[in-house]
Amino acid sequence: MLAEDDEGRFLQTPLSEVLRADAMPSLKGVATFFSDEWHVRAWEQLVEVVRTGRPAIDLVYGVPFFEYVTKHPGYAANFFLGMTNLSSIEGPAVAEAYDFKEIKRI
Repeated sequence: MLAEDDEGRFLQTPLSEVLRADAMPSLKGVATFFSDEWHVRAWEQLVEVVRTGRPAIDLVYGVPFFEYVTKHPGYAANFFLGMTNLSSIEGPAVAEAYDFKEIKRI
């Protein structure tokens, strides 16, 4: 992800460039919400999620996901930025691949 120069400074590499907020595309928001506590704790429940079919956030915090992030605006902001980052990458390909002319509303 990073390279070290002869003076001991760390520099970005092409792999880490997408983590910049001004990169096009940027995955900074995705990386941020993947490392948020709620996301990490949810993955700790994977076995129980598979066993019961219950959502991980419900198991960890006792409330549905959007209710949880409504009470935690910082986590909500990270999640929504991450989703925006992903859709900015995938959206153009979907728009080009699918004929939307018969669709009135999405």
